[in-house]
Amino acid sequence: MHYAFYDVFAPEAFAGNQALVVRTEGMATAGQLQALAAEFNVAEACHYRLDGGMPRIAFATSAGPIAVCGHGLLAVLADVALYAPERRGESNGFEIVGRGISDWTCDVASSRIVSISARWPGTPEYRGALAAPEAAEILGIGEDMIPHGQPLGVVDSGIRHAVVPVRDEQALLAVRPSYGEAMKRYFREHGLADMHVYCLTGTPCSAPNGIHVRTRNVFPYGVKEESATGSASVALASLLLAGTARKSAQCEFEQGVARRGAIVVKRDSPQSDSKEIFRLSGQVVRVASGEDILIPSNIDGHAERDTH
Repeated sequence: MHYAFYDVFAPEAFAGNQALVVRTEGMATAGQLQALAAEFNVAEACHYRLDGGMPRIAFATSAGPIAVCGHGLLAVLADVALYAPERRGESNGFEIVGRGISDWTCDVASSRIVSISARWPGTPEYRGALAAPEAAEILGIGEDMIPHGQPLGVVDSGIRHAVVPVRDEQALLAVRPSYGEAMKRYFREHGLADMHVYCLTGTPCSAPNGIHVRTRNVFPYGVKEESATGSASVALASLLLAGTARKSAQCEFEQGVARRGAIVVKRDSPQSDSKEIFRLSGQVVRVASGEDILIPSNIDGHAERDTH
């Protein structure tokens, strides 16, 4: 039974966000993926099977199944590119369970390194504003560190993210969440998967119309902070790019503290009045792989169920 560990959105090995990828003949249950995430202490365990050559994908954290996972998606697609070379065409399909079919491309640099670009399955939707005093209290910072005039609210990318601006990188590094009952209640009240804290840096980007953003992503379960979060970056990019011209534009995210991740989200110009299209891109590095992994048995749950 095939498995692999990947560092995703990683400029090099031992950077970015870690993901465990497992491939089996049938779909794993949500409970099995949840147990694997806890066993290997990774933010997400990812599962796929090839259905007519197309990967069918599901994700879970140690707290339960989730509908979408950006770094997990790129890890799975990198695994497909490395272990199923016939899927390395200019454009391939993938399906996240319950989210429909989307497409992806890859550039295989070596036997360990793959660059992946995937069209996000769906368009993020804004769900409403959040109060600055409450958000600041949860994050352990003063309310004066949250600037006015920048997006502060809940965005649904398939799961719900709180996006919270801070005035600069110093304020970002000062974030000290309590991770206690107050934070758990706040997450339950707003139906959140995570809090994506960000500041606009003004750093030049690699592409015209680019916005450079420093971020941290925190939550009161599992590993408690990720060094690269694709789904939340797509959600935040949908707000930051909303006021720009209709032509293609992108956000370049630098996330994390000791361990860093590099994420690119590009918005493509929509055709006619169709919803905007976002592409999530980054480098993926294989750290380990093998064919011998113990899959938990007699654990209830279904990969299709979403607990967030």
